[in-house]
Amino acid sequence: MPATFSEPIWRKPKAAPAFRSELSAGGTLDAVIVGGGIMGLSTALHAARAGLSIQVLDAGA
Repeated sequence: MPATFSEPIWRKPKAAPAFRSELSAGGTLDAVIVGGGIMGLSTALHAARAGLSIQVLDAGA
């Protein structure tokens, strides 16, 4: 019998964490990707595998 999931992953969590930047004030990035959908995350993954420093920005938590 398959295990059941308590909450689908696409639902907003009850308490979303506050935004935290991983960069310091003087930090630099190779690319900033706006949108954490399938295309944005795929692009970020391929860029990171190529050795680039990436930041993904998304409206959701």
